[in-house]
Amino acid sequence: MRLSKFNDKECISMRDANAILRVILTWCAMLSLTSAHAQTNYNQPPPPNVEWTQNIGDTLPLDTPVINTDGETVALGSYFDDGPVVLIFGYNRCPMLCGEVIQGVLQVSNDLDWKAPDDYEVLFFSVDPTEDAKLAADAEDNANRAYADDADAGAWHFLRGSPEAVEKLTEAAGFGYQYMKDTNEYAHPSGFLVSEPDGTISKYFFGVRFDRQAVRLALADSSQGKLGSPTDKLLILCCQYDPMTGKYGLAIHRVLKVGAGLTILALGGFIVLNLRRERKGSDSA
Repeated sequence: MRLSKFNDKECISMRDANAILRVILTWCAMLSLTSAHAQTNYNQPPPPNVEWTQNIGDTLPLDTPVINTDGETVALGSYFDDGPVVLIFGYNRCPMLCGEVIQGVLQVSNDLDWKAPDDYEVLFFSVDPTEDAKLAADAEDNANRAYADDADAGAWHFLRGSPEAVEKLTEAAGFGYQYMKDTNEYAHPSGFLVSEPDGTISKYFFGVRFDRQAVRLALADSSQGKLGSPTDKLLILCCQYDPMTGKYGLAIHRVLKVGAGLTILALGGFIVLNLRRERKGSDSA
C-alpha cells in the first residue's frame, strides 16, 4: 500500500517536471530567437553611401541659406569670419549618435584654451528639413549650457535648412546620409569637419571621441595664422595630418627640413658673429 502511494506521487512529480521542462525549453527558444533577431538588426550593415567623403581643399557653399533658432534665414557665410569653423552634421531628434558626437566635441572644446565664438565657431546643421525651431532651440540651449554654463552665450549655433539647402551643403561637405522610412530615422556617419575662415575644408574627424591635441592643431592649422602658439606652429611644421585617422603624426621629411633650416640659420648667425668680431679686431689694431 505504501509502495502504491509512493508510485502515484512519483508519477505526478514526473508529469510536473516534464511540464516545467517544456516551459523552460519554450522560453529559451523564444529568447534565442529574440536575441538572434536583435543581433541581426544590430549587425546589419549601414545603407550604401552612408559615410564621409573627404573633400579636403574644396570650398563650402557659403551662400547656402540656413535657418537659425530665431527663425531667421541667413547665409551660411555669416558664421564665417576670421576664425576656423567646426561643422557638425546630424539631426536634433537623433536617438543616440548625434548626442554622442556633440558630447565628444563639447569635451574637447571645454579642454581648449581657445573659446567659441571668439576664437572659432561651432555649427550644428540638421539634415532633417522637417525639424522645427523649438527642437533646434532646445538643442542649442543644452549645448551652450554644457559649454559655457549659459544658454544665451551664443557659443554654439544650431542651424536648419530647406531640402535644397540640406542637399547642397551635405554634398559639398561629403556627408553621406539616408532617410530610413521604416524607422523614421536617418542613417549617417559620425564626426565633424574643420573649415578655414574662407570656407575651405581643412580637416575631418571621425567617431564620437576626439583627441584634444589633434583638434587643437587642426584649429591652429585652419586659422590662417590667428590661433596657435610658437610650439603649435612648430608641431604643425613637423607633423603631418592623416586624413584616414584624423590624427597628426611625426613627418620625418618635415622634421629634416625644419632641422636643416635651423642648422642653416645657426651657421649663418655664427658666420655673421665671427665677421663682426674680425672687423672689431681689425679696427682696434
